[in-house]
This record gives sequence, structure tokens and C-alpha cells, in this order.
Amino acid sequence: MKIVLATWGSRGDIEPSAAVGRELVRRGHDVQMAVPPDLVEFTEAAGIPAVGFGPNSRSILDAHRDFWTCFFRNPWKVRELVRSRVEIAGPLLRGWQEMSTTLMSLADGADLIFTGINFEDAAANVAEHYDIPLATLHYFPLRPNGQILTFLPPPLGRSGK
Repeated sequence: MKIVLATWGSRGDIEPSAAVGRELVRRGHDVQMAVPPDLVEFTEAAGIPAVGFGPNSRSILDAHRDFWTCFFRNPWKVRELVRSRVEIAGPLLRGWQEMSTTLMSLADGADLIFTGINFEDAAANVAEHYDIPLATLHYFPLRPNGQILTFLPPPLGRSGK
């Protein structure tokens, strides 16, 4: 089977998919992985052919750190907060088309697209375009224990769903 793994994020986002990719390679599948450019070397060291797409994850992580540092230390500095949010979203928005184009190229003739939770909407578009299955690895709970607001009593939290 030809399988394309496409996920974007930090190393912690890439590692779960890389573990799956490594096992698929071990089982004899033709696997290629699309990851942030600064994580290509890491992915290839795990034995998975990789292609870089989108911005480097480090730049986005640095911008996140700057935003939250400002938010908790100087929340009244609205212009700085807005600038930090633009530094987070801007590169991703500019790279979105390039990321989708790269995935379109990789997925041509694939039997499956496998993605992490950070890229599943774009991967779903490509899977739908080629009419191939899509699998998403949810490697951490988005709502722990089914609760949206953990400070609410569980019955009240579940009733709000």
C-alpha cells in the first residue's frame, strides 16, 4: 500500500505519526511523510522518507511563547498581543496553499492519507479530491474525560454538549 502521512506541528505532534509510519515501513508499505521543514531530518532518522511543507515549526512555537508571555505579564499591551497573534497565524495562513499543493502531489496514487489532528481539514480535502480513505490519529484528548469545562460538575458539563 502507498500511504501518505501528513502532519504539521511541533516534534510532539510529529512523533506519534512517525511511530505509526515507522511500523508501516517495517511491514513493507510504501510510506512518505510530510512534516515541517525543520523536522524532516528527525523524521528521516526514524526511517521514514520525508518532505518538508509549511513553515518551520520552531518559528510558530517561538511566536506562541511570546504571545503567552505577554498575555500573562502585560495583558494591557493589546498591540503587542495582536502582533504576536499575527506572527503565529501569518506564516501558517501563507503556507496553507503550499502545504495543500505538496499533499496533493504526494497523495496522487496513494491508498490512504494518514494525518494528525493539526492538519486533518486540509488532508480531508485532498482525500476527498482523490477519493481515498483518510485516517486521523488523535494522540491526546481534546476534551479530557468528555468535559468541556472541567470546573463544572460532570453531569452539568455533559448536559451542555
